[in-house]
Amino acid sequence: MAGFSTPSGFAKVPVRPGEADPHLERPDIPAGEFISNVVSNDWVNDEYKLIVVDAPARALTVKPGQFFQWQCPSPDGAEVWTRRPMSIYQVDRQHSRLEFLYKLAGRGTKGVGTLKPGDEFNIAGPFGVGFSLDAAWRNVVVIGRGVGLATLGPVSQLAADDGVGVTAILSARAPELAMSADVFAGMGATVIPVLDTDGTSDVANVESILEGLIADGRVDAFFTCGSNRLLALCQ
Repeated sequence: MAGFSTPSGFAKVPVRPGEADPHLERPDIPAGEFISNVVSNDWVNDEYKLIVVDAPARALTVKPGQFFQWQCPSPDGAEVWTRRPMSIYQVDRQHSRLEFLYKLAGRGTKGVGTLKPGDEFNIAGPFGVGFSLDAAWRNVVVIGRGVGLATLGPVSQLAADDGVGVTAILSARAPELAMSADVFAGMGATVIPVLDTDGTSDVANVESILEGLIADGRVDAFFTCGSNRLLALCQ
């Protein structure tokens, strides 16, 4: 293509934990390709797993709402051609680790499900704009369902770190599929579980909960992920 050129500082070589990263102090190159090491990859319930990886310093600059592109191993011997985008769940900068909550839904994620502690895992990122909080907000509500909760964990941590109150409404089909209550509670959030099995996840009930929070002055903004009906309700 006429006029196209590759930036001279483009990150071309994957970086491993403990290796020198030539682009660490380059704000014009915020993303990179990294060879992380799997710390654990355990089942959370019958559908979801949590993978924890050691990651280089630049990968740890990820912001709430950003994501990485996974190079998934094959679950069956045939190559997995495209990377899979996955939101960050938690960042443990003290131990240089990233956590991802994911559902085994297709060949890519099923391949990731085969990874064991000590395996290498190629991730690229962080990508995306990420979340931000208005300085005037004092209370936010996060509403998530299923793996959508993975996106809301980091924004809740950001709010908690800024002294902003968080109410977390966590939706699931059944109690055994409800996740992350301990994570949100550990951030100081008020946790409200809503389930299909007892009817509390019905839109009318969630709407009533939200109206109560609004009446109490406890909602300056909504963050939601994982359910079209909850998105429509927030709108």
